[in-house]
Amino acid sequence: MRRLRTIGCGTTLCITLQSRNVFERGLKAIPLSVDLWLHYLTYVKQSRADDEEYIRSQFERALAACGLEFRSDRLWDQYVKWETEGKRPQKVTAIYDRLLATPTQGYTSHFDNFQEHVASNPPNKIIEVDEFMALRKEVRQLLKHDPSTAAPGVTTGDASADAAAPGADAEEAPPGDDKAAPSSDEETKAIKERIVSIRRKIHKATVNAVTARWNYEEGIKRPYFHVKPLERCQLKNWQDYLDYETEQGDRTRIIVLFERCLIACALYEEFWLKFVHYLEGVKDSTLQPKIRDVYERACTIHHLKKPNLHLQWAMFEEGIGNPSRAAEILVNLEKSVPNVLQIAYRRINLERRRGDFDKCTQLYEHYINNSKNKMISSNIAIKFSRFCFKVMKDFDKAQEALKTAISKDPNNPRLYLQLIDLTLQNPDMKVSDVTAVIDTFLEKDTTDADQKVLFAQRKLEYLEDFGSDIFSVQAAYEQYQKLVKLSKEAVKKKESKRKE
Repeated sequence: MRRLRTIGCGTTLCITLQSRNVFERGLKAIPLSVDLWLHYLTYVKQSRADDEEYIRSQFERALAACGLEFRSDRLWDQYVKWETEGKRPQKVTAIYDRLLATPTQGYTSHFDNFQEHVASNPPNKIIEVDEFMALRKEVRQLLKHDPSTAAPGVTTGDASADAAAPGADAEEAPPGDDKAAPSSDEETKAIKERIVSIRRKIHKATVNAVTARWNYEEGIKRPYFHVKPLERCQLKNWQDYLDYETEQGDRTRIIVLFERCLIACALYEEFWLKFVHYLEGVKDSTLQPKIRDVYERACTIHHLKKPNLHLQWAMFEEGIGNPSRAAEILVNLEKSVPNVLQIAYRRINLERRRGDFDKCTQLYEHYINNSKNKMISSNIAIKFSRFCFKVMKDFDKAQEALKTAISKDPNNPRLYLQLIDLTLQNPDMKVSDVTAVIDTFLEKDTTDADQKVLFAQRKLEYLEDFGSDIFSVQAAYEQYQKLVKLSKEAVKKKESKRKE
């Protein structure tokens, strides 16, 4: 029997732990789900019925997660109900003090319920000692100077009579103390009115806040996630609402609204980017975990193949001193979206910034050799050459990169121009080195006539500026004139063919 009881207890414990784990995963995934929090709190009240502090801590946890959600009224009501059932009216008032200052859909009923709460309980049981004592003193002063409302036994005559007023000697006694003079009905009523009056000012401010947001809230027709696209007016309403809330400047409310938005608009990249831009713009290092969480959700759940979000995430990680994580993000992105030049350059330049030049070289060579597009391969080779010369200070390797690219793409004039510019920057430059590159291009039969004119002009200008032989300048000039003539003839032939 003992063994059976042990097995039974163990089974119950396992079920409890499994339920808790399931709830925790759900709440982490959907922290703004009021329904999920209510189910979880029901579970907590059943499984930890005797642990008042723990249950209260879970209600507070729920409010911290989604208490600012505009439709969170049921969660607040359940908290109030639980404290009321436990006969803790002062705790109930403390909840109302926060609720009445929170713009929610049921703001009117909350104030009505609060007034009923005040009317149903003695004032010294529903507010803190300090507040009660201050209000009682204030009310007694008012009643003392108003004969029409003075409590029995209170006179308004001379100072000695005032000094003998009931309760005057016990003003500082704590509420509920048997030694304190009992309050009159008028005094109790006046204190309750003051309790409500103070909260009414807060309620009015909340009414204004709700009014300002009401049209936006009414415009949210689909607050839940769905794969079906949202209407354009819905997207605009979210954009306008976020802009409005951002202008108000309450960071907590702004973050909650963004999270609400990303439930309905999870498939729209622009809202994720808007959120991270806001968070990064706050310039608060304590928000870094939050920013990373937003990027992770966006990039690993909803937008696996959207380069812009992933590239922004990599920049963020590198910016906070985590280049290894940035490199990992870019590698994963490239697996999902291969053959994107921007990703290749980001990977290369990340390694350059952290000083791993060997890795840079490997990446350059990998992209050059594996590119399926000749033009793209040549463009990467040009950047590789610049990297070798400007960063690694290796002229020979830079020249080799361009010559290798020319051998694969011999009719690409940009490669030759880059080789000319590289040769010009060589401290040990020879005139013949530059003209040899130009002549190689000019000698090609497949080269466009206009391109030949451009290169011949570059050769002429170069020899005029740096050449030491006037005859070579003259020969370059004649070559240039000849090519100009050939180019004009080619243009005339094209025009005549069009007319035909």
